[in-house]
Amino acid sequence: MSPWEMSAPYHEFLLDDMKKLLRARLYLAPMESLHLSHLCTQLVSGLLTGANQQNKRDDRCWKKHILSCKTGDEKKTTVVNFFTRLEFQDGSRKQATQIYHGSGRPHLHCLLWLEDVADIELDKSLSATLPADETQAAYVKGSQDSRDGDSMWEIHDGPSTYDANASRLHLHHTRDDSEAGRRAYFPDIMCVTKYLLKFSDANYDEWMNGKAAANSIAWRVLKAYLPFEPEMWGVGTQSRGLRHLVTPDGSEITSELKAYMKSKWRHDDMSFLEFLRKTTHKGAIAGWLKKLWKERPEEQMHLTETEFANEYTMRGEQLVAVDTVWRHNDKFFRQWVLKHVPFRKKEDLDVSEVTARLCADQSRVPPHLHNFWNSSDRIRKEMKDEAHTEDHIEETVALLAGHRTLIEQFWTGELDMADDPGAISDPRTFKLNALQGVFEREIAKHVTLALRATRAQDETELEAALPSSASAMVAQESI
Repeated sequence: MSPWEMSAPYHEFLLDDMKKLLRARLYLAPMESLHLSHLCTQLVSGLLTGANQQNKRDDRCWKKHILSCKTGDEKKTTVVNFFTRLEFQDGSRKQATQIYHGSGRPHLHCLLWLEDVADIELDKSLSATLPADETQAAYVKGSQDSRDGDSMWEIHDGPSTYDANASRLHLHHTRDDSEAGRRAYFPDIMCVTKYLLKFSDANYDEWMNGKAAANSIAWRVLKAYLPFEPEMWGVGTQSRGLRHLVTPDGSEITSELKAYMKSKWRHDDMSFLEFLRKTTHKGAIAGWLKKLWKERPEEQMHLTETEFANEYTMRGEQLVAVDTVWRHNDKFFRQWVLKHVPFRKKEDLDVSEVTARLCADQSRVPPHLHNFWNSSDRIRKEMKDEAHTEDHIEETVALLAGHRTLIEQFWTGELDMADDPGAISDPRTFKLNALQGVFEREIAKHVTLALRATRAQDETELEAALPSSASAMVAQESI
């Protein structure tokens, strides 16, 4: 969600300040950043999810939010939870035509947990094609067309539909849309953030009415997101925020791993990742989970607090962001094991037997991974959930398939350590053919020249370090 300042709805207080200070849009950066951050977060909690209905006051919540139930029961909960991350353009992926990158302008990313999706009628709320209105179509082209040409949607010339049996959404998406890399969007949100004039008067009044001020989170944006700082980012969530750490690989025992292994309240079948979601930083049962148990007297009749904490199924109450290395790195699979395979002590995950029977660089898939990595479909699903591209997914699946074949041959005895085709004791024993030798000498020569040029302190040293032909070329380029 990325508002366009030139037409996004500005609150009366901001327009009044701009008028008094004789400032146009984009020239009152701190207050505009604050307001647009407020706009984004309120659009998510109100127009998109209806989460502000928890206030139980008609004048402080959206009546019909985008993801509401459309099958008659307007009070039915369809949005289980959501997580938002407020970011500001830092220019790290700036293209020559993208002058807005690096400007510090706010935008918001949102992750949603939904249930009873069929009742939401996403096929009527989402679009992946150009609208008929020329002005709106221009906004879609400017904001939704991916620069890499990958829309992540299959071509579908028919009307948009949702297949409840397959839990799959089919949006109308023509070949032209696909070739343009046109991503899906919510037209209602597009109207608010890009093109206010097409936004319905009823929703506009609801958004801008003075009574809604009590639900404002502008103070939180100001205090938590520090909008006066450049290249800022913030984290917000409907519930308990974000817990972030680098996934350990077992080479050292971190404080989180120590708390997990020594925990007396958790059951043996609880994974490290689930433990992080349900605990404090010291490894105790999280306060929100204790409170939830106390609010459910029917659960207290047959479950203790500890049993409830172990059996409770998470619904997005606590997010855990765990950084891992690339999947093509052996370390990734040790990290995967620690995240998903329950254990009590480090020795439970010892793969010494595997590494003793396999080549060191083939020990990618130890038996602790059970059958997960033996299934290409499961690998594809996990990587797709992580929003990897199809090309990267297929490349990884093919790589792992090759390694699985070799591992199976080592385990069955068809291959031995001595048979490892990749085991080369000394790379200098390689013998190059004539053409390869020419390439090697040319590369070595150019690297040597580059190093000499780098070490030169002035033009005199540069001319002395380089051959005459190269010096003449440098002099010509400088002219």
